[in-house]
Amino acid sequence: MDEVVNSKGIPLEVSENVMSNPNGMEALVYVQLFYPDGMWTFQTDPARSFTALTNSQQVSMNGIAQNKIPAWFKAKYPRLDWTGTPGA
Repeated sequence: MDEVVNSKGIPLEVSENVMSNPNGMEALVYVQLFYPDGMWTFQTDPARSFTALTNSQQVSMNGIAQNKIPAWFKAKYPRLDWTGTPGA
């Protein structure tokens, strides 16, 4: 995920899908990053200590407006210019 974010900057949207184990504990998290030219999906752990690319699609996402970015994502990439980003 670092390579995508460092080359493309702030995504338009960050979407998360949490998969739980039978005990109800978070087991896997899928994170999708939406950019004007495509979508990247990563698998990570609940602590987001690692990421692995699972899918990418090069499609036009021009209709997606800038959405509020989760706090954990902003903390992971503090060097990005968050000025003007919703929730910044």
